[in-house]
Amino acid sequence: MPSERPQLYDQDYRHFDTLIWQAPTWASAVFTFTMTTAGLLLTNLEKVSLALKLDPLPTLSVFLLAVFVVLMLLANALVRFRLHQGALPAPAIVVRRPWWQPRGHTSLLLVIFIESAVLLSFGLYCAGLPIQASNAAAIALLVVLFPILELWVLNTIELQRRQAQSSGATSQPTH
Repeated sequence: MPSERPQLYDQDYRHFDTLIWQAPTWASAVFTFTMTTAGLLLTNLEKVSLALKLDPLPTLSVFLLAVFVVLMLLANALVRFRLHQGALPAPAIVVRRPWWQPRGHTSLLLVIFIESAVLLSFGLYCAGLPIQASNAAAIALLVVLFPILELWVLNTIELQRRQAQSSGATSQPTH
């Protein structure tokens, strides 16, 4: 009788494993819908203002910044899952990548951050901030916050793996 290996994931988490990698796709779909809606609103400012009895630019700003927050929450879910996966034993076979090619996980998170930066810049501009300040906030998100977050994720994963090796056990990671 073959020995069965213990499962690292329960059935519910394996289902989540499949779904979490769709987060960047969902983020891109939400981003596309949001930017299309913003474009339509901007081309019809007078009609929207008359129909809704709202000032369209502040309303658009709230909408863009709310979607920015949603994308940041999707990014958080992706980061949390990366940490969960990082607690698992390293794969036996490592496929080398060229020095210039980012990790797949990094690229997926960067997609969400780029889209979020556009929404942040546009949302802040519609709220009345000068374009330079709006763009500076978006650039800071990309060149300051993203690299800090990515380094923290990679260092945390490395720490988790070292702790697992030193304890000699593969414990079930926490969420």
